[in-house]
Amino acid sequence: MTEPLISFRRVHVRRGNRLVLRNLSFDVSPGEHLILQGENGIGKTTLLKTALGFILPEKGSLIRKLRGPGSLAYLPQESLSGDLPISVREVVDIGLSARRMGRAERNRKIHDLLEALGCASLARRSFATLSGGEKQRVSLARCLAQAPELLVLDEPTAGLDPEIRARFYPLLLEMAAGHGAAVLLVTHDLKGIPQTGWRRLRLEQELDESLVREVG
Repeated sequence: MTEPLISFRRVHVRRGNRLVLRNLSFDVSPGEHLILQGENGIGKTTLLKTALGFILPEKGSLIRKLRGPGSLAYLPQESLSGDLPISVREVVDIGLSARRMGRAERNRKIHDLLEALGCASLARRSFATLSGGEKQRVSLARCLAQAPELLVLDEPTAGLDPEIRARFYPLLLEMAAGHGAAVLLVTHDLKGIPQTGWRRLRLEQELDESLVREVG
């Protein structure tokens, strides 16, 4: 039986004076594509940040079976600062920083990722000049450049227009599957969730326990 990449075991997480997650037990397995829903304030982003190691549990255990640096990639709700003086190509190159490869291979990898995400023509553009949808696709290329075992995304379609949002999920699924990455994605945008290719979950609070339940 394959071991989970991340395991929450009766985890408690406190933010300030509020206990946000209580007795949470939850696994993310290799190659899974998960969409996590839930009401605003229920603790979805807290769950993500705990999985990422940004927040430490107050109680319980969090076990991560990842290869090491670069195995976990994160696409936050807001991309890199719009004022950052950096080109699109340089943004993707950040994702390759932990991988050993020659300059020719690095250039080819950057081009291939941007090409696959429909951004090759933007390579020399300043990241600051891009639209919201373009920034999300370039940031996704940066994450995939790491060749992660697990890709974590927080509200990745926030601020995107309906047409770009409709294309984002199939593209993400295709790219993640091609790289063998598991995906844990949080969203409140129920209209944008595709019907196939994803396991849909919902974070709920019941008495003294936080539960992740299958939807549908």
